[in-house]
Amino acid sequence: MASRSPKKPRGRRTTADGRSETDKKYVQMFRWMYASAAFASLDPFEVRLLFELYSLHHGKNNGYLYLSIRQASSRCNMSKDKAGQSFKTLQERGFIRSRMDEPSNFVLREARCWILTEYDFAGREATKDFMHWRPASGTMRAKRRTRQIKPDKPGNQLSRISHENVIEFQKPVPKEGHR
Repeated sequence: MASRSPKKPRGRRTTADGRSETDKKYVQMFRWMYASAAFASLDPFEVRLLFELYSLHHGKNNGYLYLSIRQASSRCNMSKDKAGQSFKTLQERGFIRSRMDEPSNFVLREARCWILTEYDFAGREATKDFMHWRPASGTMRAKRRTRQIKPDKPGNQLSRISHENVIEFQKPVPKEGHR
């Protein structure tokens, strides 16, 4: 009987330093984060910026995520004003916070260093401040995400499906003599 060669290990191939050759980078988002009120209140620009910050995080560099407003605007294809506003909103909702309390040096054009509150930083556990955020009643953001039943307009018949909050407007039947 011929001797068999040893079996090759199954799985990913590794390089000399032990890393995977086919290491794919990805951004992970949990359902509990997606279902939070803070995440639901974000507009697409703010979500894009949040994902950009998550893509800079590789597991051990939380608190060392450098991203300026200009870099964010070019990476996320938005204006500088919108990028600045998105950073402010992400801070207000509790997704990120600045590592330094003082503003960045605009003369030297230093980027601000960001901390993702979902992950541990400097030996302290993750705060996940966004899970505690709730929209203030009567704000635009609180109203935008909930469908409201609109009052019937004169001449329109409002039909509503009870199991879904869907509103259907039917065109009024034209009266005789009017076109």
